[in-house]
Amino acid sequence: MADDPHCQYFDCFKTTTENPELSMFKFPIEESMRNIWLHNSGNVKLLSFPKEELFHKMICELHFRPEDIKKPKKKGSTKELKVTAVPYDYNLEKSTAAGMK
Repeated sequence: MADDPHCQYFDCFKTTTENPELSMFKFPIEESMRNIWLHNSGNVKLLSFPKEELFHKMICELHFRPEDIKKPKKKGSTKELKVTAVPYDYNLEKSTAAGMK
């Protein structure tokens, strides 16, 4: 059995096994969007992955603006992201949190 995919956002290890209500979104195929996701994730380890492997990596819905997540069309169907959605920028989130201490 394959490992349960976990969120690739830096310091987030959420899985759908532990959080079944949580949606996960795959990295985009389109290169410029994928590069934004890579940068915003704050996970420098992802930079060494070939793009084919990145297509199997995911970021959970907690790292996206709620308005970027489409409501499911039918009860029980999965959530989808708008094509323009990008995860929150980890570096900005980190600096904002540090400034609040």
